[in-house]
Amino acid sequence: MLELQLPPWLPTGPKYPRRRHIVACIASPDKSETVRAGDFDLHIHMTYHTGAGGPYTLLVSHREHLAKTFVDLALKIPDDAIAVDARESTPLEVLEAFLRIYGLMIRIGDEAGTFFLHKDVPLRADFVGDIVSGEPGKGKGIMQCWMKVEEGPPRQVRVAFACSLDLDEYAKSL
Repeated sequence: MLELQLPPWLPTGPKYPRRRHIVACIASPDKSETVRAGDFDLHIHMTYHTGAGGPYTLLVSHREHLAKTFVDLALKIPDDAIAVDARESTPLEVLEAFLRIYGLMIRIGDEAGTFFLHKDVPLRADFVGDIVSGEPGKGKGIMQCWMKVEEGPPRQVRVAFACSLDLDEYAKSL
């Protein structure tokens, strides 16, 4: 049996992915991709479905540590919600397309974006303040970020994976 740790922010309800669907996506994906991200592997899986609201892709990203599977994202993505064809794209391309629409800007050091993957971000010697900050003034959002700060020299943030998601806008697409 898969020991699964779901993120506490994961929305629940009939329009969101259920635990059994997440487990099935990890166990038997239609497409799968593993990306080395810092000190761990980020696994991204997709399954294709047809539901009452139309066709959609279930995208699940997770990492494994100490015999546990930690789910980072579990997204139900309607086919018409992103600008790529999920069946013709890699899981990483689908995730990036999704975050271009539903991602919130995050700042790590002096760099900003909606998605960081296996990136070293230099920190100025005089940098003070929050190393990671999110976009203020938006609706309900979540941020997933795995990184470590190296005091150097050079002083930098080694980002394995970071993204931020606008949950209110995402909910409207479902």
